Amino acid sequence: MNQPATLQPTMSQQTLLTTRQLVKRFGGLLATDHVDLEVGTREVHALIGPNGAGKTTLIGQLTGELQSDSGSIHFDGAAVQSESVDARARRGLARSYQITQIFKDFTCLENVMMAVLAADPERGARTRGTAWGAWQALHHDDAIRHEALAALDTSGLTERADTLTAVLAHGEHRQLELAMALALKPKLLLLDEPLAGMSRAESEVMIALLQKLRAHYPMLLVEHDMAAVFALADRISVLVYGKVIASGEPEAIRTNPDVRTAYLGEDNEADHA
Repeated sequence: MNQPATLQPTMSQQTLLTTRQLVKRFGGLLATDHVDLEVGTREVHALIGPNGAGKTTLIGQLTGELQSDSGSIHFDGAAVQSESVDARARRGLARSYQITQIFKDFTCLENVMMAVLAADPERGARTRGTAWGAWQALHHDDAIRHEALAALDTSGLTERADTLTAVLAHGEHRQLELAMALALKPKLLLLDEPLAGMSRAESEVMIALLQKLRAHYPMLLVEHDMAAVFALADRISVLVYGKVIASGEPEAIRTNPDVRTAYLGEDNEADHA
C-alpha cells in the first residue's frame, strides 16, 4: 500500500491545525494509528473513511473530549494536546453537530445568544449576574442580540429567530447548530457529518451554506456523502482502521487505487459510502 504524501499547505496559506503521530487506544484496539494531519488557514479539509475507521475518535482528540495516548496537536501556533475542551474552544476550535447543546424549549435566537455568552464567560457573568441564572436579562443586551442575529442570518435562519427549536425540521436543526458554532467566533470549524439524516433538499441547502462559509472559515469536514465531499473539499484525507492511507487533492483521492479498494469502491467513488 502506498504511503500518504507529506502534507504541505499551499503557498497562499499557513497551517492552522497540525497533528503528529496521534494515537488513541481502547484496550487492544488502536483507534487512531499515528495520525499526521494538517489543515490550512484557507482550507476545507475533508476526513473520510468507512464506519469504525476512527474519524469520530480523531475529532474527539482534537477537541479534547478524548485524551491521546501519544502524539501532538498544534492549533494556531500552540500545543493544545494537554488542554481542556473549554480551553481549546476559547482558542477558536469549534465543533458542530454532535456535542452542541440545544435547548428545545428556547427559541433559535435564545439558543444562539447563549452560545454568544459561552464564547466569553466573563461577559456572561457581567450580563446576568451569575453564570447561568436569570437568562431573561439577555433580551435587554442589544450587543448580544445583534451578534446572535448575525449568526442566525449567516446560517439562513433569520426568519426562524423566534421559533422554538423543538418544532424545527431536521435540516433547520443542523443550521441552528452551525449558527451556535459560529457564535463562538471560531478560527476552525470541525463539522462532524453535517449532512447526516438530511433529505436531498436539506442537503442541498447545507452544501450551499458551507460553500458560502468557506470564504471565511477553514473547516475540517467529516462526511459520508461523497458528492458533498468532492464539491466542498480542497484536500481529502482517508482514514482506514485508524490510519491515514492517503491525503491529497480531490481528484488524486478519487483515482487513488488504495482508496478505491478500501473505501470509495471501484464503481461508485462519488456516492454515499
